[in-house]
Amino acid sequence: MMISRGLFGLSPPHIQPLTPVSEVSEPPESPSPYLDINAEAATAAAQAEAEEEIDEAEEMEPPPAAVPFSRLFACADKLDWGLMIVGSLAAAAHGTALVVYLHFFGKIIGVLRIPPDERFDRLTNLAMHIVYLAVGVFAAGWIEVSCWILTGERQTAVIRSNYVQVLLNQDMSFFDTYGNNGI
Repeated sequence: MMISRGLFGLSPPHIQPLTPVSEVSEPPESPSPYLDINAEAATAAAQAEAEEEIDEAEEMEPPPAAVPFSRLFACADKLDWGLMIVGSLAAAAHGTALVVYLHFFGKIIGVLRIPPDERFDRLTNLAMHIVYLAVGVFAAGWIEVSCWILTGERQTAVIRSNYVQVLLNQDMSFFDTYGNNGI
């Protein structure tokens, strides 16, 4: 499959592929496609390499099965569930704030049509509502993030503790490794 690299299949010499240097095994034969005399031979070689990569991808083993949702929070206790519920409610409040802000913004646009002598008091009132909304958004965001981080840390500690217990209960021969001249 021929992939166009620019106008007429050529790219300017200053444009490099977006592959990180650490992933490139060897430097390209020519820094510029304009200097390469055997461009078609290089294209054929690139196609052969692409086919080899496809073959290697087919030989890879399939990914492990996905964890069902019921097992996702298996290490959570009652406090963790409470933290997750409070964090989710705070996240809902945090997300709802944009809709409320747009409501107040619409009211501010509507106030611009009234006479100037009444405008200042109404704009001040609406501005204070927006300030209160901002304080509520800050509090909801802080509660959301702190609850979810705390429950994540608690569940991670339980998982690590269980893992260490499993490792300590293993038979010692489980950890033996043999070199080339081992038994």
